[in-house]
Amino acid sequence: MNERADLRKPARRGRTADRLGARLALARAALLWERLWPLLWPAIGIIGLFALFAIFDIGPAVPGWLHAALLAGFAIALGLAFWRGLRALRIPDERAAGRRLEQASTLAHRPVTTRDDWMEVGRSDE
Repeated sequence: MNERADLRKPARRGRTADRLGARLALARAALLWERLWPLLWPAIGIIGLFALFAIFDIGPAVPGWLHAALLAGFAIALGLAFWRGLRALRIPDERAAGRRLEQASTLAHRPVTTRDDWMEVGRSDE
């Protein structure tokens, strides 16, 4: 086998790095859900009001123009609620996921977030 071909292959990640990557992905997903959930409450409230409108069969009891106006109002309100909620959403980065993982597992000395740190002093001392 040619040694040059071996040098071109990407380095294999170890099991520990794979497990850390999976846990960081789960931490990011948890952070995303925690940030998304409060932003969706207004839209969920509008959906609840629409459900009440449908359950109590209010539509046929009002004139047609009012029924259409109520449906349009619900659609516009729902669209605005989703738009405002998603506009305010901030996707968590890997650093926030690492910090979350450290806090949840009570790791001391921040080993996950400091793995990407490097010293500024003495860089030319290689």
